[in-house]
Amino acid sequence: CSRCLQPPAANRLRFSRVLALFSLFTITCFAVFLFHGKDSDLMLPSIRQYVVKRNGTFFGKIMKHVWPTRPSDVSQKTTATSAKPLELCPDTPPNLVGPLPVEFETKRTLEDVRNQVGSLLQQGGRFKPSNCIARQKVSPYIEDRGSSFK
Repeated sequence: CSRCLQPPAANRLRFSRVLALFSLFTITCFAVFLFHGKDSDLMLPSIRQYVVKRNGTFFGKIMKHVWPTRPSDVSQKTTATSAKPLELCPDTPPNLVGPLPVEFETKRTLEDVRNQVGSLLQQGGRFKPSNCIARQKVSPYIEDRGSSFK
């Protein structure tokens, strides 16, 4: 084997050249993959939504949910029907009921829930009061099925 008999320095030089070419090829492929066109839906993940002005694309629609816009000042929020600023909700909501019984087997459909709750319930189970600005976020606590029988 003529290559096996070459000095070790020549083998290291050949190996370093192959490694450098492979690294250059990999970086080039990565760059082409990320920036393959202006109308591409691929973007670097570190770019914030205010830099990316592509609301019509799939990426823009996803970014609306990832970085929701929040008002900088609570007192500037107003209702759509009046120009009067919304007040903060009371500390204890007037219609707070407390613990509710949980039904695991029910014939209720999603349409029944929509009709009962109305348009106040948003996608993902989110609720936002229409007449005031919520002071805190509340999440329901549902016990494990078996824990109430122990």
